[in-house]
Amino acid sequence: MCRGLGRCALILDSTEDLARYKETVLWGCLHPLSYDPQFEGTRAYYVYTLCSFFEDDGYFLRPTIDAYRRVSLRSDRLFEHLSELLRRFAEDGSAEAMAALEEKYALLYDALLQKRGRTGSRDYARDAFERLCLTLQSMQNETRILKIAADMGRLFRENPRYGEDDFDWFFYAMDEGIGRRHLCALLRREAKSSAETELFYERYVAFHAARGESIPSKKPVAPSADDVVKAVEAEGALAPSLRVRFAKHASEDERHALAEAVLREEDPGAKAELLSAFARQHEGFPLSHEALITYAEGEHPALRDTAREVLTGCQSKEVYAYGHLLLARRTHVTDALKMLISNYRACDKPLLLRELSRLRVGYRETVDWHGVGSSILSAKDLGVRLPTDFFLYVYETTLCSFCRECAVRALAARHAFTRDLIEECLYDSNAEISRYAQRYFSRR
Repeated sequence: MCRGLGRCALILDSTEDLARYKETVLWGCLHPLSYDPQFEGTRAYYVYTLCSFFEDDGYFLRPTIDAYRRVSLRSDRLFEHLSELLRRFAEDGSAEAMAALEEKYALLYDALLQKRGRTGSRDYARDAFERLCLTLQSMQNETRILKIAADMGRLFRENPRYGEDDFDWFFYAMDEGIGRRHLCALLRREAKSSAETELFYERYVAFHAARGESIPSKKPVAPSADDVVKAVEAEGALAPSLRVRFAKHASEDERHALAEAVLREEDPGAKAELLSAFARQHEGFPLSHEALITYAEGEHPALRDTAREVLTGCQSKEVYAYGHLLLARRTHVTDALKMLISNYRACDKPLLLRELSRLRVGYRETVDWHGVGSSILSAKDLGVRLPTDFFLYVYETTLCSFCRECAVRALAARHAFTRDLIEECLYDSNAEISRYAQRYFSRR
């Protein structure tokens, strides 16, 4: 269930002891299951589907409402999960769930009306209110959408602390939900009799006008090796944006030039910063891997860690041997696995699968299981063709449904997307996996 596997639905559909799983599904109601909500959203619909097998809404709904009333606004993932889950109950006709959402909406809205002054700290009440507005507007009820618009108009008028830029996520979601043309028609009509809606509509128009007037961004200019060196000399560190632009856009000549600068640099801190431009690159480090191994075995902590990270994407007999050395030492095991995956040899398959099975997978990610899974999925970019077992490992263990989707597609490409897998993928927490399984199933 934490992984979001559709297998849970199949188990509930076929078991003769449904009550055995009731408490487990309730736990899912009260905890955010998504590994990365930015990519996955919540898994509220998935959990609600599991609840529906029991035909006992009260058992799940009442504790969910109690948790929703008590939830801390700092627990944003849990707040979003509970809001979305109650939305599902409400859409299925639960007046109690709808009342809980409206109660929370009123409390948050009143808090924003009363809030004064600006601080540098995060505005949790504003964030929670916007998330709840997103949940309510997604129910596609025009009366409710117009109420939110009027309430925001009043908020903009009565509390100058807030403006349209504070709710940009909601503004975009409104467009996507019912379409900008239809939304504008609704707002203009309502604005004739509501000063609050009129103000909201003015702000809505201004919000989009400001973005429409912005100059389209040009294609990013690839920084040179000299740009990177000068940035580190001036700031003592490499800005993330510069690091990413170099990694994505630098030519092979510039990559070699920067690699030479890394080898020449005498200060270990500056060397680590320069070297970081090669981290997470499929092309790896273009010069001596032996030098990087020396850095990885050295005394400077930042240089050690950066060198090891860069080595995970490098291919050579030296890196292969170093991966085995780390594994034999039982130090930096996940980095060792990434190195051996990047330099995969068929003779290592039993060892790697055994080590993968020993990794502890959890939300806190004290072990870099997600990075290892990503190495498996991106090995093809290095020209490495891994056996099917590795993609089955990702499918079975990852908490990240985005990675599971990539694993599913890799299995299908290897003709290993079996009927059993297809059937459980139809109920996966990831809607894209479900849709893919439906299309794939129809072709068989």
